[in-house]
Amino acid sequence: MRRCTSIGIALLSLLHLVSASAPSALAQAGSTGGTIGKQDKSISGGEETDRPRLQIHGDRHLAASSPLVSGKYELVTGSYSSTFALTVTGSRFSGSSKWECCPGPRTDPIVQGLVQNGKISFVRECSGQGVPFACTQSYNGTITPDGASGQWTGTVGSGSWTMHKR
Repeated sequence: MRRCTSIGIALLSLLHLVSASAPSALAQAGSTGGTIGKQDKSISGGEETDRPRLQIHGDRHLAASSPLVSGKYELVTGSYSSTFALTVTGSRFSGSSKWECCPGPRTDPIVQGLVQNGKISFVRECSGQGVPFACTQSYNGTITPDGASGQWTGTVGSGSWTMHKR
């Protein structure tokens, strides 16, 4: 019996000695980091399909995030209203405004349009078409959820205005 106990102790000592001197031999392959084999496989063994990713392309990103987009707007100032047709490129815009007044129906250019940091500014060139003098009006304001609003000054007066997408 003593002999069996001595053999058992000797085997345990040998086992302890082997495991202490070679710990990596007992580790599972691939568990120490790195990758082995094909990645991004599904459980069935096939490869994962590419997931759609957000792509941003030049001016499309600017137009999507710009608070003002190309299109038609209705501008109201006092008792007068106008239909604006605007073309927006990034933070700049231009276009035309159709009026049923002043002194009669007319279309005036909209120039120097700028939208930046929640502010908007543009100039209406209102000379000619029955107006016998130089006429410009400067519009300045703030972007709102559905358009813009602010103040205008220039030839023939000043006042407040609002603009909404049509």
